[in-house]
Amino acid sequence: MPSRKRLRPAAGFAAAVVVAATAAGCSSGGSAAQRPKNWASPKATATPLTASQLLAAAAKNSSGVKSFTGQLSIKITGKTKATMNGSIAERNKPFSADINMSSPSAGSHDSGADSVLITPKEAYIKVPAAVLPGSVNTPWLGLNLSSVKEHGTSLSTVLGQADNNPFSDAQMLTATENARITGTGTVNGVSATEVSGTVPISQALSKLPSKERTELGQAAEQQGIGQIKFTEWIDARHQLQKAVEDESGSTVSETTTMTMLSINQPVSVSAPPKSQVTQIPASALKDISQ
Repeated sequence: MPSRKRLRPAAGFAAAVVVAATAAGCSSGGSAAQRPKNWASPKATATPLTASQLLAAAAKNSSGVKSFTGQLSIKITGKTKATMNGSIAERNKPFSADINMSSPSAGSHDSGADSVLITPKEAYIKVPAAVLPGSVNTPWLGLNLSSVKEHGTSLSTVLGQADNNPFSDAQMLTATENARITGTGTVNGVSATEVSGTVPISQALSKLPSKERTELGQAAEQQGIGQIKFTEWIDARHQLQKAVEDESGSTVSETTTMTMLSINQPVSVSAPPKSQVTQIPASALKDISQ
């Protein structure tokens, strides 16, 4: 789902940061989605809730998610090609995140970040050494988040992959008009109902506040994304356990798979040592592609 985070391809972020550092002179549906183990076709007996009701209940519960950890997979095709796998840990207040991803697969046209750390005041990006400019001799690049705000650049635009939070998409998914229950199974030992469907971008964005609706609408238009295909696994407590979302556009297509490992458990994010960080000055932000 094109949420606060994904309407900019994940792999593109690292390249944008490297460009900024150099310029500154710094030293889905049931058949497509991978089903959990023990998946089975839905039984003919009546279910407690319809697919739409399950999505609404999951959206309501998502507002109570304060932190989570999960496994993350991103596949990008089109002008940008990359396949990345890794993990994510995130908490809401204060917002912090720790994303560890594999470098893109062979043949990729972009060089993804190995790790992204976000603390309340700073973001840190660990990029493969082979793509860093020679003037940078530290494993981490740092970005002051107040500089991002001062230059009118949203965190979503600059950090791309860093807010891969499926719970923030839950409300938008309720805009679908063709949700259906496509199976049952288990996700990491938790029984869940599989719900699939599609949602037009215009309808999904209508669920957001006007500012976010405008920002994400512009990004969707630039990438030619008009519709999202999704499959979600929702447990008996109406909690999201897994999500697969396909965004197909005219210039790029992205499939994101998130499997929950924990929900509302403590998440701690620590900044790397200062000696290992090259700071990106605010003046460089103008060079980061929008």
